[in-house]
Formats: sequence, C-alpha cells, structure tokens
Amino acid sequence: MNRQRLEEWIKESGATETTTFYANRINYFFATLPDGWTAIFENNNGDYIPLIQAADRAHAESYCILREPLPVPAQRI
Repeated sequence: MNRQRLEEWIKESGATETTTFYANRINYFFATLPDGWTAIFENNNGDYIPLIQAADRAHAESYCILREPLPVPAQRI
C-alpha cells in the first residue's frame, strides 16, 4: 500500500502512535493499535508492506532484528 492508503488504514484502525525503526538494511513502520498490539509494516521505497503484529514495541523490534534480506535473488530456499 502507498502512504495515502496507509494513512487511511491508520484512521480506520484507530492506531494511536506511529514510529519508524531501522534494522538490517530494512526500514519498518510501527503503528500501535487500540488493543495495545503493534502492527509492523516494511517500508520499501514508499510501499508499506504489512508483515505481522506484535504484543508490544519490544517484541516488534526483536522480530525486525531477526529478519535479514537475502543478498542475492532467490525464488526458493
């Protein structure tokens, strides 16, 4: 989704706090939902790709730290 669609999603979901995070050459966008969970998006050249939700900010960061991009193109691992 693009930035405009992300802003619409934030309003629809009632997300309160939004922050960015960077780990392993990947930009992330966090949105704290009304139930306290954190939605994690990968920001790739202006596209926001929804990944997963985490129970809190600490778990969201640990998930992102464990992810690494592949250095070569791959179709199958």
